[in-house]
Amino acid sequence: YDVIVLLSINFKTHESAILSIPRDAYVYNTCQQKKDKITHSGWYGAKCLTQSLTKLLGIEIHHYLLIDFYGVIDVVDSLGGVSIDVPQVIDEQDEDRSFENMIHLEPGIQNLNGKEALAFLRHRHTLATGSSGRSVNHQIFIQAMIKQVANPLTLFRMGSVFSAIKNSVITNMDEKDMYISYSQSLSLVLLGQFKPTALNLTGTDAMIYTPSVGLDLYYYVLDQSSVDSVKATLQTIQGTQEE
Repeated sequence: YDVIVLLSINFKTHESAILSIPRDAYVYNTCQQKKDKITHSGWYGAKCLTQSLTKLLGIEIHHYLLIDFYGVIDVVDSLGGVSIDVPQVIDEQDEDRSFENMIHLEPGIQNLNGKEALAFLRHRHTLATGSSGRSVNHQIFIQAMIKQVANPLTLFRMGSVFSAIKNSVITNMDEKDMYISYSQSLSLVLLGQFKPTALNLTGTDAMIYTPSVGLDLYYYVLDQSSVDSVKATLQTIQGTQEE
């Protein structure tokens, strides 16, 4: 998985946080029972990925949604686009990774269609902070999507939105779960209480010998202090603080 974002919301206390997990983070893979890139946990399915994240962060992950490039385009377009403050000029390949049909974005607040939103999510090469800057963009996008979904003006589109999600997303949420999450998110946004804390995992770049390929591969080794801080925040939100 190229993009891994965790959103934690306590609908009783109205506390929330959003976390981007670096795809190359060197963590324990519960299926392989050894340390590896977190993205490789996804090779064994969503259950393996969520179990590996649970072990890393010490929280229960109740729901997951998996979506590919084309799914992002369809869901965003079903919403009528999403409002994003683009921080800089962006030139990125399209959903087919084509250099012939580059997506160009100018800086500023604008309504992005599906293809433009995907380009915004994927771009990192010209960002000043590279992959960490892309993680920030992921968080901006998720928050903008939730606000767009919860916008009362979007209500008449929800039939097509749920249809796009059903056709584009792999999830363990049933229709009842989706409706409840939508209703609760709508309430938070309308009351001005959806203000998620942006969390980040810091670390260092490292080349580590990987026996399976017989080569040194790039990994992002997380700082334990950073992991502990993020874990504590998420556990507080969920009300499951460790003694």
